[in-house]
Amino acid sequence: MIKKLRTGIDQLEIKKSGDMIKQAIYLMVGGVEIYLIVPDFNFNQEKDRLNKKINLQQERIKALKIKLDNKEFASKAPAEIVKKEQEKLKLWQEELKKLKEQLKSLK
Repeated sequence: MIKKLRTGIDQLEIKKSGDMIKQAIYLMVGGVEIYLIVPDFNFNQEKDRLNKKINLQQERIKALKIKLDNKEFASKAPAEIVKKEQEKLKLWQEELKKLKEQLKSLK
């Protein structure tokens, strides 16, 4: 279906898991890793984009850690909310790790 939507995609490969693809555009959407191999792609722009995402993710993680370290939040918030925020922190940290790995693969 994707190939028929005039996307210019002539090959589509979907895997349940696999190794990181180097020299590709990297996205993470809802825990799903997406790699796009684009001929004649400007990798300097991709490095800049990844650096911006890394900086934003680091700020998000920092803010969430401050929230979770706040004794007032921890004592007054329902346990399910605290747990949800802790799970969010783990997810964001994993996403940050993958962004850094992808940036490293472009160097």
